[in-house]
Amino acid sequence: MKYKVVYNTAISGGLHLSEEAAKWLEDRGMKLKIESGYVEGLARHHPLLVQCVEVLGERANGLEKEWTSQAELHVATIKGNLYYIDDHDGAGEEVIDISKMTDASDLNIV
Repeated sequence: MKYKVVYNTAISGGLHLSEEAAKWLEDRGMKLKIESGYVEGLARHHPLLVQCVEVLGERANGLEKEWTSQAELHVATIKGNLYYIDDHDGAGEEVIDISKMTDASDLNIV
C-alpha cells in the first residue's frame, strides 16, 4: 500500500501553512493549533493535509516571516506505512521511506 506525506523543502522546515490552507482544513472539520503559521500536532500523512497541499499547491505554503523563509510544501509518496521527516540542519526536510531501508541484522559479522 502507498501513503502520501507532506514535507517542507524550505530552509525553515516545519509545517507552515498559509491562512488559506488553514481555512481550507478548518472548513473541512479540522481543528488546528497554529502558532506564527506553524501547525502543531498534525500528522504529515493526514489525508486532509495531503489533499490540501495537492489542491492548493503553492497557495498552501505559509508566508515569509522575519525569522523564517516561506514554506515550500510538497507531497511524497512512500511504499510502506513507516517514514520519518529528516530535517537537514536548516536546509529543508526530506521524507525517508523506511520500507526502502536495508536490514543489516541478517549478517552475522563481528
